[in-house]
Amino acid sequence: MRRFDRDEVLARVDLRALLDEFCGPAHGAGTGARWHCPVPDHDDIRPSVSVRVDRRGVDRWRCWSLGHGGTAIDVLYHVHNLSYRDAIAHLADRVGAGVNEPRPRVLRQPAPERSPVPLQPQAHAYVQACEKLLWQPLGRPVLEYLLGRGLEEDILRLNRVGADPGTGHLPRPGGLPRQGVGAVFPALDVDGQVTYFQTRYLDPKPDRSKYANPAIRLGDNPHHGWTRPQSAPKQPILMCEGFPDAYVASSAGYDAIAILGTANANERLVERVLASLQGRPVVLTLDGDEAGRHAADQLYRSLSKRGIMVVDIPLPSGTDLNSWVHQARSLPDIGRHRPPTICRPDPTPAVVVPAP
Repeated sequence: MRRFDRDEVLARVDLRALLDEFCGPAHGAGTGARWHCPVPDHDDIRPSVSVRVDRRGVDRWRCWSLGHGGTAIDVLYHVHNLSYRDAIAHLADRVGAGVNEPRPRVLRQPAPERSPVPLQPQAHAYVQACEKLLWQPLGRPVLEYLLGRGLEEDILRLNRVGADPGTGHLPRPGGLPRQGVGAVFPALDVDGQVTYFQTRYLDPKPDRSKYANPAIRLGDNPHHGWTRPQSAPKQPILMCEGFPDAYVASSAGYDAIAILGTANANERLVERVLASLQGRPVVLTLDGDEAGRHAADQLYRSLSKRGIMVVDIPLPSGTDLNSWVHQARSLPDIGRHRPPTICRPDPTPAVVVPAP
């Protein structure tokens, strides 16, 4: 069995290059460089990872948003779910370190597999209450914000978008967003059922993410969500970076997949959505920045090798689909309408909004 000197391997690994590869190119340079967090369940919209050298000369990373961090070993643990031994062996191969040496065999019990956590009832109740509040006076600031971004009321209703007026008006249990007023974007599955959500704060606190997710115990992050148009969708499916872009795509008649962070644009995401694509072509419309281009390249390769026809639309630098369409006033017609196949039922339930 191979044996490695951990410190030697880590000293020879370029952690910054590793983060560039798995999280997209850094934003900024030098000591001010920031990367998206490699932890899959952290939707790190605003890059929050920095790199420093510790007193032993080892590069370490830290996510200043939620506190994740570690060495290059931890990057591989989060990105590829590798064990410590497999991660350090991968890094040793990468830098040409280590030797083959016999080692006593240690028998360990395999770690029990973690069961998937579906979205819990208290999270569903929060989404339902916020959905109702968007169309009431308490939700007016959020509705005006959404309409100001060029989003259409019919699409907001159909995709169950909501308004969180804050804890003073909407009590909620622990584990749910509580940092202020925000728009609530449900992540729907292909059949229109709520599987997750994100809350986008209208006035995020300094050095905090604009987006908040439920605590992990309240549901696993699927890393994507579907949005639907009013009528029979066009043939292609658009893959976008975030919900506002996906709502814009649905306003133009497309089924869309909102990717919850560019760090999640990977093989695992493609595996999750592949069956639901039903062989339909995919149009990539990710943000016009380095992270968006890197994510689009990853998705293009992953989808193409699975036989999916892919069209990549590089957006102008510094724009996303929402801002680009808002300026152009229209989305290019990039596909014919798809013949209707399945009539999805309206999943909107009757809800009771907690009393202010």
